[in-house]
Amino acid sequence: MRWKASAAVVCVGLVNTWVGLSAVAATGDGEAPTYAPTEAWEASVDCGSCGIEVGEGVIYVHERDGVPEARLRAFDLTSGQERWSAAAPRSGDLQITEYAVLIHDKEHYAVYDPATGNAVAPRDGYAVEVNPYGMLVAEEDDSIVGVDVRTGDVAWEVPGTDLTVADVCRDLVVVAERGASAPFRVLDQYTGEERWRSDDEFDHRVDGLTCGGWWIYVADGLHLTAYDAPSGFTFFQADAAGHGLELYREMALVALDDGSDDVVAVDRLTGFVAWRRPIADIGTVISATGRLRREGADLLTVDTHSGSVVNRLSPLPGEALAIVALSETRVTIWSGSAIATYGLSDLGRAWRLDLDAPPDEVAVGGEVLVTRFGDRLRAFR
Repeated sequence: MRWKASAAVVCVGLVNTWVGLSAVAATGDGEAPTYAPTEAWEASVDCGSCGIEVGEGVIYVHERDGVPEARLRAFDLTSGQERWSAAAPRSGDLQITEYAVLIHDKEHYAVYDPATGNAVAPRDGYAVEVNPYGMLVAEEDDSIVGVDVRTGDVAWEVPGTDLTVADVCRDLVVVAERGASAPFRVLDQYTGEERWRSDDEFDHRVDGLTCGGWWIYVADGLHLTAYDAPSGFTFFQADAAGHGLELYREMALVALDDGSDDVVAVDRLTGFVAWRRPIADIGTVISATGRLRREGADLLTVDTHSGSVVNRLSPLPGEALAIVALSETRVTIWSGSAIATYGLSDLGRAWRLDLDAPPDEVAVGGEVLVTRFGDRLRAFR
């Protein structure tokens, strides 16, 4: 759940402020590194508006316009050679795992074998998530199902038109009632069997619930409760009276319901309330592991132990900062015709690529950067 920050912004403990993609190195000692990736390959695609996504050494191109039939095409990320092409739905988002390439919208989904492009599980319904081991969880008209993406077989089904998936915790699925306050249930993602259910009531419409590794965190307006996801054991209940919930690696942040527009940070291991700040001071979350947040057009890094903003990256006038790729250590940002990577520890720039014109799309996989200009892909390394 994300929060809407107020207009007034107070920068607490601001140390480093960089402007646009022309920022100096975070150390302040001279200019930023001059290294820029060089072009590795080029390929043509038959569309003026495509979706591109990188995963497992492949760049996937979802051709939705400009061709008689929408297609999903897979190109080798290193060489640019086409691996396969398959008919695909005209709309939908891409999700990629080792075992599946998923195209889905709110009503339909299709799953493709990454090696061959064969469609193995076209179905009607809302695909929630594919885990790293090839099990897909979806909401269909009258049930929640688990589908083996390698075969297309329905491995299990839990009937109930009033059920929804609240979150997926690795190999577990948290299921809640849609329009009522009731205990949530935790299911095995491989069998659909119920592992346990909560003792407390949970209202999916207002309460916050999210998974962090093998823990489930629930903000019900009274407390922040941390459960052991496999067993249901309650680790702690913290004094955090709010519903909005976000996770960092070390802290859980709860937006309070006391009219103050404040957020409290709760230590995820102990339940200790570490600090309290106005939401506007720290922006809205982008990356929990990387401690990256956004305030207006700026990107911020926050010290999770104090709640202080320690770095800020601002766009040049008339530009915007679009995040292309994000890991626990660095972020790749696209602004106009420039693309650059920054370290998350200090927002110091590692490299920059200046293109002749703004690309239509950008994607990053490993050490390869792929841009799309209309019907042309250009890869840089």
